[in-house]
Amino acid sequence: MRKFEPKEQYEIEMADADPKTTQGKVVHEKVPVVKIKNLKKSLEERLSVLEKSGQLHPGDIIVGIGGDKGGDTTKMCLVIQNVDTPNNPQGILLLGYYVGADNHHNLEKYMSTVFEQINKLDHVEFDVGGGKKERRTVQKKAIGDCLVMCAMLHHSGPSSSFPCFICNYEFTTHGAGKELVGNSNFHLCHNLRTLDQLFANCRPLFHLNPEDFGPPPIHTIHGVTQKYGIDPMFALANKFDLPGCDIPNSLKEQKEYYKKIKTMEEECSAKCHDLQRGLDAIDLLQPVYEKMNKPSRRKNTSLPSKCSSPVCIVSSCKGKKFFDTKETHQCTKCKGSFHFYCLNVFTSNERLEISNGYKDRICAFCENGSILTPAEQLKNLKELREKLEKDFDLEDLEFCSLSQERSELESQLKQFSGPLRKELELVLRRIGCDHRIWYQEMTGNQIRKLLRPANIQQLVDIFPDCDEIRKIKRILTELAFLMSHADNSDKTDSTIDEIEESINRFVEVIREFHNDSGVTLKLHLLTAHVVPYVRKHRSWGRVSEQGVESMHALMNRLSRRFASVRNQELKCTLILKSLMSMNFLFDVGEVWRK
Repeated sequence: MRKFEPKEQYEIEMADADPKTTQGKVVHEKVPVVKIKNLKKSLEERLSVLEKSGQLHPGDIIVGIGGDKGGDTTKMCLVIQNVDTPNNPQGILLLGYYVGADNHHNLEKYMSTVFEQINKLDHVEFDVGGGKKERRTVQKKAIGDCLVMCAMLHHSGPSSSFPCFICNYEFTTHGAGKELVGNSNFHLCHNLRTLDQLFANCRPLFHLNPEDFGPPPIHTIHGVTQKYGIDPMFALANKFDLPGCDIPNSLKEQKEYYKKIKTMEEECSAKCHDLQRGLDAIDLLQPVYEKMNKPSRRKNTSLPSKCSSPVCIVSSCKGKKFFDTKETHQCTKCKGSFHFYCLNVFTSNERLEISNGYKDRICAFCENGSILTPAEQLKNLKELREKLEKDFDLEDLEFCSLSQERSELESQLKQFSGPLRKELELVLRRIGCDHRIWYQEMTGNQIRKLLRPANIQQLVDIFPDCDEIRKIKRILTELAFLMSHADNSDKTDSTIDEIEESINRFVEVIREFHNDSGVTLKLHLLTAHVVPYVRKHRSWGRVSEQGVESMHALMNRLSRRFASVRNQELKCTLILKSLMSMNFLFDVGEVWRK
């Protein structure tokens, strides 16, 4: 029986980490950092076993190298293309892993020695039996999602002014100056990047020409399908279900419009509350002035004046708890200190304007040259009340309108209450694409199911026949064709020509339908860089990020198997031993059964 010693193949270090528990408590602990010791030797040993078992394909050894973050850990992997099922996680060689994000800083900090070995790997020599060795050249590809691609090249990322990590296409994906589909050359390659350019300004970890950093097939198709196919379908359903609302055409703008209406409703509600409070204050003060205006009323000299007003109305009012006696204003002429209510200022809006210098208010004596009588005060209150009532009625009418529109939008966008949206969700669930429960967007597997021709037709049949749904169908049909060719097979020249023609048709329809939509990095990668990459490498999905991501599930399964092991270094060793065993069983194939 073959025994595997992980410490002979891997270097295991214990690093400090401060992860959070599910209760949000930060705990200090040691976590493993794993790095392969001798990549070339480990690869040669595996190639020797693959050759002897008859599984190794002829030609140069082609390997896909990349990583991905899953859970708390980032894993670096090597995928051997010269086998029947390269993306099988049991056949993927783990190069290392650490706890942390898959950014350039962490990759450089933890995996720099691994990248040094990768960059030196240009050929291999392995045993083929009979005491003979075979020498083959190694060709390298980069695999992973867009973020890890950028990290390995030390590229500033999709949010920069040059988002593409393959060419120097200057555009922005956000803000007022974002690139639009209708007036840009997103489908063209703009001056390929070179390693020399990168070394001049960056610290690339993977010394590979950017043109060999192929567009990640799963993430590219997923992102483009979601933004330019699925979201427009939801948006169209919302427009059909809300014929009385003049809502935007795109789903993103519809969500932004909903937020805007909700904010306007909240602001309008606050204005109504402020005006109502002003009316309530007038209603409390009016009886006091009426009582003062009675001829038989004797002056109450025992009532102290709480402000500079000859008759402080706040002190005379029974509802003192309603009034804030600490809020006062200094008259700019006589310098007296007056309650806002004694100055007939009843709304917080007007108080804030006066307090912050946007409006001036002098006392009644300075304004009129004499003290106002109770009758004059009552007249002023009546006029003020009429004005506040008019303002309140206008704001209340606006609030009711906004509240109704917000309720309809919320019901449609969040509760899917519209008949067309309900039917759309029902069909999505029926074809296995229910994205509502766990995900804000669909997963890769759900996108694959959705892009089957029969499923596309089911979705299209829900809608009334219109120009918009016909164009959405054309978009999804071309994406379905491209998804079917992001597979394990090698492509002939005629197949690549068909892919190019499909992309050209896709560009044509997306310009028609998404004229005002923003350009994304994934749209540019799909339309500008897939065909050149496939012409050079003869495949798009033979080695891809799918294999790297499948390692997460495999390692999670192993982590649960050894969950009772408290010693983190021992647990790491057991996981590595299991992975090495799986690699060996994958390499020997059916031979071990004989």
